[in-house]
Amino acid sequence: MKIMTFNLRNAIADDGHNSWRFRRDFAVDYMLASNADIICMQEVVPAVKDDLAVALSNVYGIIGEGRMAEKRDDDEINLVAYKKSEFTLSGKEHFWLSETPQVPGSRYPTQLYWPRTCTHVSLKNKNGVYEVYATHLDNADPIARERGLGLILQKAGTAGKILVCGDMNDEPQNVHKWVEGKLADLTEGLEYTYNGYGKERSKIDFIFASRDVKKLSDCVCVPEIRGDIYISDHFPLFVEAE
Repeated sequence: MKIMTFNLRNAIADDGHNSWRFRRDFAVDYMLASNADIICMQEVVPAVKDDLAVALSNVYGIIGEGRMAEKRDDDEINLVAYKKSEFTLSGKEHFWLSETPQVPGSRYPTQLYWPRTCTHVSLKNKNGVYEVYATHLDNADPIARERGLGLILQKAGTAGKILVCGDMNDEPQNVHKWVEGKLADLTEGLEYTYNGYGKERSKIDFIFASRDVKKLSDCVCVPEIRGDIYISDHFPLFVEAE
């Protein structure tokens, strides 16, 4: 199966010719053509979730909730799209990366800005049940990043087929330290995933897996650009595994 993680970039941001309204068809076409079995998306605002629920509906089911306690147009969702022909949804969970994970809008005391969340779905196919954790760690607070990822790993445990995907907002050496060898980095070898619309290069997006998940190919992150329009300020990345 093909597993993808893709930070779509908040659609409310004014990014000039790279704003969402110019990238929307590019991103949707790419996801449909990718034939990915699981797509973990970050920075999906409610209007984009609604749009994707229609645009991807022939192929994918989608799961994900916002990070704020109240409904807001600028909220962000960690969205999981799964191929309906491949998987049965056997469970789902939404929790906050905080000391009180079930309290809507909660965050760690050191965080200055937004709450952060994780979308957890249990997807069953012929090979078993995959526990997929999709997240977007804090951009400003390394303590919250470490604690948030630690909470996800604690919830995931060590049994079964586990995938942790998303934008970790930190460099590989730190993220690997936080994972502490509990999961394998299926994106090993990628030079960069964040592009800043051509202004920056860093690797902050990851796909981690437990030992029960077998990697079948190298991870791929192709610069997706149409003319002078970037698919996002992150490039999507994917890997084959079972």
